[in-house]
Amino acid sequence: MKTKTIFFNALSNEDELHLIKRFREEGWECYASATKDIALKVMSVMGRDKVSIFPSTQDTPVVADKGVLFDALVHLSPDTKLRKGTSISMQEWSQVVDAYVLSYQQFVTEFLPLLKPKKSAIALVGPYLLPEDSLTDDQFDVIIQGLDGIVRLWARQLGPQGTRINAVFPGYMSFHLSPQLQPNFINKIPMRRLGTFEDLYATLSFVCGDQSSYLTGNAIKLNGGFTS
Repeated sequence: MKTKTIFFNALSNEDELHLIKRFREEGWECYASATKDIALKVMSVMGRDKVSIFPSTQDTPVVADKGVLFDALVHLSPDTKLRKGTSISMQEWSQVVDAYVLSYQQFVTEFLPLLKPKKSAIALVGPYLLPEDSLTDDQFDVIIQGLDGIVRLWARQLGPQGTRINAVFPGYMSFHLSPQLQPNFINKIPMRRLGTFEDLYATLSFVCGDQSSYLTGNAIKLNGGFTS
């Protein structure tokens, strides 16, 4: 059985290394790009030859430029926080579109040539729900609708060649909430618990793996049943 390869784009906090560790435990060969502040930590876990700096530049191209083709691509949510409030300035709307919607479209366009031609998968991870300094409901709706449109558009184009694409929207996750705040949010979630990186790993493992060979063009809400 051939080893499968996967590329994680835009790691921005050390907690996300849990995803890579779990995929490696399952036999995947993992590559990643990471922001400068955590790149050395990521390299210490994965090796320098499998990690590049995000965002990539002419001097720091993505690892995939070395000629590796991937079975799966995962684009993680940009670590961008926006002001919580009822009024949204034009600058904030621009931040939403640039940081989220356009970045996902750009990722698919740029990285598509790095996918293996058949039975490959793309997973786009939407923004995490945060308790404060986060997205307004209106901003979050824009992202959901925009990303949903992107995966449906690409699903129609990529399906005939055997490539699947799906989005995953995490809800409130334990690693983003202090122990003091967690009880306030747990009571709002039907499953009565917060999400974990293990939950996110299990979902990504499914959408990137052969078990979901007929799943494409979908936006999966990993939120324990929570609705705002």
